[in-house]
Amino acid sequence: MNNKINTLIILSILFATLTIQFLFGSGMGLIVSILHLLALGITIITYKQAGKWDIKKNFGILIALILISFTYIFRDQQALQILNIFVFYGLLSTYHISMLQTSKLIIDNTLIIKLLEQFVMPFGDFPVPYIHIGKHLKFKKIKELNPKSKQILLGVLIALPILMIFTLLLASADDIFRNFISIDLSFLENIDEELIPKIIIWFLTATYIFGHFYYLLYKDKNTETNKDVIIKEKKDVDIVVSTILTLVNTLFIIFVFIQFRYLFSNNILAGMTFSSYARKGFFELVIISIIVVIMTLIINSLSKKKINLLLLTLMSLNTMVIAYSAIFRMNLYIEAYGYTWLRIVSQSFTVLQILIMIITCIHLWKHLNIRVIIAGIYLFSYILLNFVNMDSIIISGNMDRYLNGKEIDVYYYNNMSADATETLIQYRDDFKDRPEHLAVYHDLENVLNEKAYYFKEDTLINYNYSRNKAFDLMLIEHEQ
Repeated sequence: MNNKINTLIILSILFATLTIQFLFGSGMGLIVSILHLLALGITIITYKQAGKWDIKKNFGILIALILISFTYIFRDQQALQILNIFVFYGLLSTYHISMLQTSKLIIDNTLIIKLLEQFVMPFGDFPVPYIHIGKHLKFKKIKELNPKSKQILLGVLIALPILMIFTLLLASADDIFRNFISIDLSFLENIDEELIPKIIIWFLTATYIFGHFYYLLYKDKNTETNKDVIIKEKKDVDIVVSTILTLVNTLFIIFVFIQFRYLFSNNILAGMTFSSYARKGFFELVIISIIVVIMTLIINSLSKKKINLLLLTLMSLNTMVIAYSAIFRMNLYIEAYGYTWLRIVSQSFTVLQILIMIITCIHLWKHLNIRVIIAGIYLFSYILLNFVNMDSIIISGNMDRYLNGKEIDVYYYNNMSADATETLIQYRDDFKDRPEHLAVYHDLENVLNEKAYYFKEDTLINYNYSRNKAFDLMLIEHEQ
């Protein structure tokens, strides 16, 4: 079994490395063919090792997978190339199912359920490769450690890449934090700016690919026969989880202390300006809040020990402060440069993340149906975003800034939709007879004239309320 697990870890690492090359490369082509063939190769190798491989079984699907893999070399139709990615992995998952069952493959409702199970269930096996690596370290001194010490060491090993990602994000977001922990990030100037996303995606991809094949081939799903083993492993996981959470919370507490000491109190170090210090780091801190929510849900499914629930709660509370720091920074940025669609949506998303973290904290102690609640919140927010007149909010916010003495970029409104027309007309009319705002009046007039050129009345089949209202308003303007 150990050799099989080791082989799967190596293949997962190779697949993750090629995935990064594809995602951050210059386009599709040979790299996608290699990636598809590698996925097929991993299937053949691991299924052979598990004694589940039969080349004669559903040979047609195998040929189809190979042919789809080679299309990226011979043709360049982008729509088909993207569609083929989904088709390939859908077929590959179906091929997995056919290898695992003794009967013939039947296309029915149960097939869809099995495909969904194949996609979702591997998430529960994320810790397995790291636990396996930790248990089979070949160092003599480590072997001599007692079981508890080994689990603490394993927790430290698992925490190291997590801490590295969090530390880089926090140091990039906050100059004082970077100086406090004496990290010199000048080396990043010569490194790909996509380094952190690459590291995160690499770890997630390698871990998921391992979990996918491990769940299908090696995981014993008979809980009754493995009850004693599960209890023992749960105790081991409790210690590992406690170690990881303690290290992450220590890092977060240091960062939170710096936020209260310097950012929130408007008190910075000599040689820094508050504007340059505060107006950065928003997106790094939002990424951290997303990672923490995912971590909390995964870890909570692995360990219910009270100390770990307390540590998870502390991590969530620290992350709420980190998220508030992101909001605080974005508010300063908006105050200086004005409202845009991306800034408002980003700000709203961060508030949403804080709400989700509050609900997650409650779930740790009250056991809510957290996945359904989170999905419902995201869905409700997304639908709300579609019905809110965001352009009107942006214009009103920027006009309030202008009336309070701030600069305004009126020509940003040229890129706005028909939703903006009514609000633009209202402000233009307000400024019409006010000499001190005459320049902005003419700017708004030019924007409206530019937009009027593109407006036309929709046919019934293409009817859109905002476009037709804008057309009617501009028609009235023309008649006057």
